Amino acid sequence: MSRAAIFRVRLVLSCRSPERIAAWRSLLSDDKCFPIIGIGASAGGIEALQGLFDGLPTDLGVGYVVVTHLSPDRESVLNEIVGRYTGMPVHVAEEGMAVQPDHVYVLPAGTVLGLADGCLHIHRPSHGRRERKPIDIFLSELAIDRGHLAGGIILSGGDSDGTLGIKAIKERGGVTMAQIANGTAPQYPDMPDSAIRSGMVDFAVSLEDMGTRVADLYAAWQRSRPRSRRMLLPFPQRPKPIR
Repeated sequence: MSRAAIFRVRLVLSCRSPERIAAWRSLLSDDKCFPIIGIGASAGGIEALQGLFDGLPTDLGVGYVVVTHLSPDRESVLNEIVGRYTGMPVHVAEEGMAVQPDHVYVLPAGTVLGLADGCLHIHRPSHGRRERKPIDIFLSELAIDRGHLAGGIILSGGDSDGTLGIKAIKERGGVTMAQIANGTAPQYPDMPDSAIRSGMVDFAVSLEDMGTRVADLYAAWQRSRPRSRRMLLPFPQRPKPIR
C-alpha cells in the first residue's frame, strides 16, 4: 500500500466515528488481506503439482488456486490427487466460494474460473466450446482482485496459456514464478518457457526449489505484517490541555 493510501486510511480513522473505524478495520482485517497464488498447469502437471506441494509449508497464510486444462467429458479427481501431497484442505471450487488462507482450490472440469472480492466464480462455456486460455483468465482476474498480493506460478504444459496472466500479475506488483529444467524438468516446457520469454517472471526455479522459494517470500511477508497493522491504526487522541 502506498504512503498516500495509508495517509488516507489514517485520516478517515482519525475522525473517531466508531462505525467508520469498525468498517475500515473490517476492510483491512487480516482475513481479507492475504496473498493468493494462482497455479497454472497442463500436460505433465500432476508430477509438477506433486513437487510443488511437497515442498510447501501448510501455514504460510496464503491461499492457492490450481487451474489446469481439464477435459469437459471426464470427471476430475484433481482435488484427490493434490490432497495426497499437502496437509492443507483441498476443495473443488464452487460458485461464490471465498478463498481462505492455507487452503487449496482446484478448477472443476468443464469450467472457467474467475475471482472477484476474494470469491471464486464459475463460468461454463457454451455447449461444444472449450476455453483455450483458462489460466490466463484466472490469473488476470487474480491480478485485478489482489494487486501486489497476487502470485502466479506456471508449471509444465503445452501452448502459451498463463503468459498473459503472469504479465497482468507482474504489472500490478505481484510475484511470478515458472518451472525450469534444472532438476525435475517440465515434461512439456512450452507454458513455462513462454512465460519466461515474456520477461515477466521474477523467479525461474526448479521444481525442487520452488516450494522453498515460495515459503521464503511469504514468510518474509508474514514478518512484515505487524508493522503494517500498526501503520493503519488511528492516530492517538491528543490529551486535552490543562486549563
